[in-house]
Amino acid sequence: MFKPFETQVDRLKLLNLLSKSGYKVRMHAYEYFIRNRYFVAFIHLMPSNRLAVIRGFRWNLKEFEDNVERLKSLIKHIDPDVKIEIQIG
Repeated sequence: MFKPFETQVDRLKLLNLLSKSGYKVRMHAYEYFIRNRYFVAFIHLMPSNRLAVIRGFRWNLKEFEDNVERLKSLIKHIDPDVKIEIQIG
């Protein structure tokens, strides 16, 4: 049995959820680059560890803070048990 996000199907579901939520998204394997008005965040999935890292950047901290909870809920929609780490770089 596969863990969530190990299969491309689940990763594409997240891509579609992000797009339908109004974000501009670029996906590369287990990484997502998220834009709204400006660059919002970078998401890195580590399905073998049941971990997702959402990384925001200081130069756009306000937009990151405005969107981080929404991004967390979209990830949890696919895998409710995933641990989510928030990082600011």
